[in-house]
Amino acid sequence: MNLGKVNMTRPRAGRAAGVVVGTAVLCAAVACGARTTADKSLKVFIVVDSEGPSGIADYWAHDPRDPFYPEKRQLLMGDVNAAVEGCLAAGATEVVVSDDTKFGVNTIPELIHPEAKLITGRGFGSPVPMLQGVDSSFAGVILVGTHAKEGTPDGVLAHTFTGASGKHRRYWYNGQEIGEIAIYASAAGHLGLPIIMVAGCEATCREARELLGNDLVTVAVKKGFNPGRALLLAPKKTRVMIAAGAKEAVTHARRMKPYRVKLPITVRVQFPNKEFADEYESNHRRKDPKWPARRIDDRTLEGTMTSPVDIIM
Repeated sequence: MNLGKVNMTRPRAGRAAGVVVGTAVLCAAVACGARTTADKSLKVFIVVDSEGPSGIADYWAHDPRDPFYPEKRQLLMGDVNAAVEGCLAAGATEVVVSDDTKFGVNTIPELIHPEAKLITGRGFGSPVPMLQGVDSSFAGVILVGTHAKEGTPDGVLAHTFTGASGKHRRYWYNGQEIGEIAIYASAAGHLGLPIIMVAGCEATCREARELLGNDLVTVAVKKGFNPGRALLLAPKKTRVMIAAGAKEAVTHARRMKPYRVKLPITVRVQFPNKEFADEYESNHRRKDPKWPARRIDDRTLEGTMTSPVDIIM
């Protein structure tokens, strides 16, 4: 895909829109989320992260003390509202935006599209922590401002959960290395919901299509030279692209297939050093002495998980 073009291949009848791993997870939850053409509601859940939006290529702008922080938030809101506009243009009856950035406070409530609802603030606690506020009544999930997984050479601000903290993690599901896109897709798939669009850098879009299939709508808003430097498109252009992508994605949302992970699953997480791994394990053991993971070397933990919540590990 060339930068500045939106991948909007229409799903073809009978073809899965994503790579489906295994069989259904928790069939009861999926059955509860079954949708029919008679259902006149069309609800869309938009998840926003802070590394992948238009115009952003540096972690400095993520610090509230940094002079560029207000501009970063404005850029993020531009992408979010463009996605909302696209959803509404496709006939969405309800659009919920979830601020999944650090501490959930990078969106600006005053600037949210008046037809959207916003979830913000710290903390999880949902049965599906990565998508708190979503349920099976939604038609699909859109990821805006997403980034590539840790270790992606051309991924702008590429990481898996840790970002600027330095406690970089790498994840594997059944031996396949994955990033946050796969984790969101697994959480959504647990409820029978598909990821219908991903917007971020070129590497992010590539990772999403490799996981979920080429029928997935992707919008590349920048091209990474390395994790900290990028070729940026003008936000005024990318907002038009995001809106068009969201409209296309919602129009064909009901044809898209959830990404489902067959349980139990072997999850592995690796840290850059023993100290970070020690801290991570200690925190989990304190919360749950029966946490089903073990150390396989100084930097790596691995466990067989039986719950769609625990696979986030």
